[in-house]
Amino acid sequence: MVVPEPCSAEDFAALALNVLLERVAATTGELERLRAQLRGGRAPQRELADACAALEEHGWLFGLFARELGSDVLFERRERRGLQLALELVREMLARERIELRLPPLPELDSGDRRCNTLCAVVARCVHAAGGALEWDFARAGGETALSFSASAGPRLQRALEDGASRIEGARVRGDGRELRLVLPRDCWVWP
Repeated sequence: MVVPEPCSAEDFAALALNVLLERVAATTGELERLRAQLRGGRAPQRELADACAALEEHGWLFGLFARELGSDVLFERRERRGLQLALELVREMLARERIELRLPPLPELDSGDRRCNTLCAVVARCVHAAGGALEWDFARAGGETALSFSASAGPRLQRALEDGASRIEGARVRGDGRELRLVLPRDCWVWP
């Protein structure tokens, strides 16, 4: 299995937008179906609520990638489940390349932390750069939260991790012979 090379912010956003556009098309189709039901006198409240929630998530993800391209349309909007949403999107992106991505248990974010959206974007790009071919984890150990990859990841992923660390105040890259880790700020997470 070939691990994709870390791509530029523009290329990554283009790949993400392809998946998001398909999601929006599917949600639009669902809304058209619900509209027909409403015209028939049936009020599918639960389905309308689900479609509304999906559109809300799509909007946040569009904003996240627009922000990565220099257009901050999110402003102060942060998503507590942003990490989960961004990595589910990465899983769909990699599935198109026939790469399976498993998601470990993920924390929620402290949506009051101003680094929240940058954390989501950085983690998403690093996980995408690693693809599904490597062992990785997102965990808390010894009081630190880190995104960890097998050391066999190589220099491309190490560059992606270093680029990410430079964007997040308080983050750093650590490596030993067994793993590469992007150690992230302590106070951004809400672990169960």
